[in-house]
Amino acid sequence: MSDASVVLVGGAETCAVPGVRGLQEYLDAVEEHCLYTRPARVAGVLRFTHLRVQHARTLRELESFVFVAGLSAAERQLRARRQRRGRERELYSENLVFEFDMLPVEALACRRRIFDWPHWLLKFLYTPSGLLFGKFWVGEKDVSRVGAPLPVPPVDILTIRSAIPGRDKRFFSRAPWLLPSLYTQENDLHLPSWISEAIGEIRKAKIPTGEQITALARKVDMGAALEWANEQQRGGTKSSGTRDSSGN
Repeated sequence: MSDASVVLVGGAETCAVPGVRGLQEYLDAVEEHCLYTRPARVAGVLRFTHLRVQHARTLRELESFVFVAGLSAAERQLRARRQRRGRERELYSENLVFEFDMLPVEALACRRRIFDWPHWLLKFLYTPSGLLFGKFWVGEKDVSRVGAPLPVPPVDILTIRSAIPGRDKRFFSRAPWLLPSLYTQENDLHLPSWISEAIGEIRKAKIPTGEQITALARKVDMGAALEWANEQQRGGTKSSGTRDSSGN
């Protein structure tokens, strides 16, 4: 993977909004549309990690960094869910803010492509464990359920929060097979060895450094991972998530 690397700007998992131009104003505007952002901020459980990806020359390299950073954040989200109770447990949210010092041609033509496959694979691995993922890219234009324009992101963001089935009816009505089975401990997926090893190393480190994320990303084979996930779906395997021994 050439000399591509990732730097954690200001450390990981902080309540401080990264000092990216326009981000605070964007989050303020999002609060008018999202049921969870303001309560999570007030409760002190809206967490941010600012990542600067450097020298990634291909779309696959960018995808690998986004995927491994997402794995790390998903594991933090699961750990926080075990450690917190009540409203804080419900509202806790990991938010990854990405900056890229260069973009390959295919990402410049369609920036969301950086997130499409990592986002899909993270959903496959973790949504049945009760996590929901959102992707927002620079310049994305969308509308709310009532047709109102949504704020346009000034930066690329991957968000993670815990699913609340009673409140997330619309999502799960469109994908009932993803309903969380939070109390099932068994894992019926035979994960590729490099994914299992990456999750193991992330759990051991708890909060991986930029160097650790870089090292793990260099082992990623996104093409093989997507082929594996598609085979699981074609074979009718229902992901039971990547829970640890506590079943969370």
